[in-house]
Amino acid sequence: MKYVKYFISRRRKRNKVRTSHGNSNLSKYAKKGITLIGDGAAIGPYMYDLMLSKAELFLPECFEWLLLHSPVFAENKEVQEQLAHTSQACRSFPVFHRR
Repeated sequence: MKYVKYFISRRRKRNKVRTSHGNSNLSKYAKKGITLIGDGAAIGPYMYDLMLSKAELFLPECFEWLLLHSPVFAENKEVQEQLAHTSQACRSFPVFHRR
């Protein structure tokens, strides 16, 4: 799955959400007075530059979880059912121990 990073411009009257086309491009937008939203689990190599820029960051650990719990999927019964019972969707694999 391709991780898409977004930023929200606060300079305009209406906030707009746009893609940065990858987390390597987030630092280009960090100095433009915007809030950066991205996948916290995939941002590690770029965190130093983002911290130096003092950008406003929103980096949840699981970006997919955030999206699935957003209003976009609120009316999707299949998604909501799976989110309510995630343990049933997990696969079990046998564990092999070395001797």
